[in-house]
Amino acid sequence: MVVIGAPLVVAGVICYLLSFYAGDLVRLVLFLLSPLAVFIVAIVSLEYVYDPNSGCTYDCSGRVVYLIGGVAAIVGAELGTAAGWLGAWLKTRRSSPA
Repeated sequence: MVVIGAPLVVAGVICYLLSFYAGDLVRLVLFLLSPLAVFIVAIVSLEYVYDPNSGCTYDCSGRVVYLIGGVAAIVGAELGTAAGWLGAWLKTRRSSPA
């Protein structure tokens, strides 16, 4: 559960905060490029930080953990960005006169 929950929450909170306080262009770039950024971080960490199956050539299930955590981080980043965008939009609607 931690493999799914931790990346989802961390990516979601970071992207929510960035999206809530940033401008529209930054929100759009964040929404489009956050999956690529998460993918790059997962590949770099797998290659240089920790390889769960060092020397494994067949039936290596340790890399699946990176896949599950990466997918959870991508989902969290997209949901956080969308929630931050919605929150910023609602904030501007509440502050503008009707």
